[in-house]
Amino acid sequence: MILTNPLKHRVVESVGQYVEEVKEGDRVAPVFLANCQECVDCKSEKSNMCTTFPFVNEPVVKISPEIAPDKACLLSCGVSTGIGAAWKVANGSTVAIFGLGAVGVGLGVMAQMSNLTMKQTPKLILTVVTADLHLKHAVSVPLVSHPNLPTSPGI
Repeated sequence: MILTNPLKHRVVESVGQYVEEVKEGDRVAPVFLANCQECVDCKSEKSNMCTTFPFVNEPVVKISPEIAPDKACLLSCGVSTGIGAAWKVANGSTVAIFGLGAVGVGLGVMAQMSNLTMKQTPKLILTVVTADLHLKHAVSVPLVSHPNLPTSPGI
């Protein structure tokens, strides 16, 4: 399965005279949030939303030519957003996932893996899914413990 997004990667078309990190023809992925790594929010266990809003010269990350485009698409947005959302899930918490697109699947997988990677276990992983395709996926794959099961139209 290949999960993608319109921002999966871009090819650099031109660069300014002071740009040194990338050159014309490089494949890059956008970096959505710059972080200073020093403020209270960057160091928080509950957030990754930097409040100093640094102006960095690296709004993109160069993708190695050895990484195939169908793998590089995982570096930007969808899956990485879901993984980031569950990165610091609190032990015993309930994780609610609204939708099982690329973000929701990334969140569900990371929430399950948090026990292995950070010794933190969510008490419950719930999904709110109305798309039939996603609902079938939620039920058929052991991704979540309680997928919602719509019983009437419009739910």
